[in-house]
Amino acid sequence: MSVSLELRLDERHPDRVLVTVLLTPDVNDARLDGAALELLSHNRERLGPRMLLPIAGTLSGPICTRIELRATGGIPPGASIHGTAWWGDDQATFSLPADPYTELEAHVRGRGGLRPCRTAMKFTQLGREEIRKLQAAFSWLSGATPKVKAPEPEVELTEEITEELGLNDEDAAFLRELLNEP
Repeated sequence: MSVSLELRLDERHPDRVLVTVLLTPDVNDARLDGAALELLSHNRERLGPRMLLPIAGTLSGPICTRIELRATGGIPPGASIHGTAWWGDDQATFSLPADPYTELEAHVRGRGGLRPCRTAMKFTQLGREEIRKLQAAFSWLSGATPKVKAPEPEVELTEEITEELGLNDEDAAFLRELLNEP
């Protein structure tokens, strides 16, 4: 391969995404004939126009650019961004989910790199009556912890078991206390 392609989702809005595209030559003076990006639904149907990047020729170093892909309607869950760079008889492809926070790094590091869109709904605080209704439906919201009965031990700690485990009398007594705690 003479060119590698990387994509990064920078921003996601209800009808568009902003993507950073990085094209890196594997060797000096790599030939590139073209590159394109598109936004696809979960069943690989095109959600908007395909974006052909105005990049062709000899790459002597990496190229980084930012592209906005717009969907004709909203972007449904499960959509993905697909990029292709081609040269001669070969090509490099790369895809990533268009849903926010789906990349492995975001899950592992807990990073929230996307900015909320300007048209996002504002959170409204619940009223007292709404909170009471939720607490009636979900008892765990009221703060009361339900009493849970400890399960009965399935095996009684006998002299044979303590000898088999190699416990002295003090350790056996401690283990009996642990098993009989409520």
